[in-house]
Amino acid sequence: MEDNTIRSGMEGFDKKLDYIRAGENVVFRVKELDHFRFFSEEFIKEQIQEGKNVIYLRFGRKKVLTDIQKGLKIHQLD
Repeated sequence: MEDNTIRSGMEGFDKKLDYIRAGENVVFRVKELDHFRFFSEEFIKEQIQEGKNVIYLRFGRKKVLTDIQKGLKIHQLD
């Protein structure tokens, strides 16, 4: 694995994409926001386990995509 690769927390997803690279944008098209929840929770958990600084920027007022947990900073933007 290269130094600029990021694990998603899902081994099969990482293999399929050949990992996420630092600076890349990953876009999901979902019918329901809750469908994105699984990915976001796994990604956040993986990054916290790796000791990364995880910041969740919230732009809307909909339900939070993950539970508040140690190692995760949540910022609500207007």
